[in-house]
Amino acid sequence: MARETKAQKASRLTFLLGEYDAKSRELRKLTKQVDELKEKIKAEDAGTYGDWAFAYGTPREILDQPAARAALKEAGLEVPLTMTSAPIVVTNTAASGR
Repeated sequence: MARETKAQKASRLTFLLGEYDAKSRELRKLTKQVDELKEKIKAEDAGTYGDWAFAYGTPREILDQPAARAALKEAGLEVPLTMTSAPIVVTNTAASGR
């Protein structure tokens, strides 16, 4: 298999970064729309409506991180931390005038 040239790599990455940017923007927009719909639905009673039925699941108990952090500090304990992986930051340099 032939090695990828610098121009080929640039072309491939240009496509990947463009796709990533477009899908990320689309995901944020869709997530916002879904969250808005959830709020409207939560105001209603569970039941069957036309072809659709909805119910409320079982709530989960999760760690209250700010309260846990405060409790550990108050007890004189070190708050255990872990490093996340670096986020991918994609900027369209043509659109931003760079």
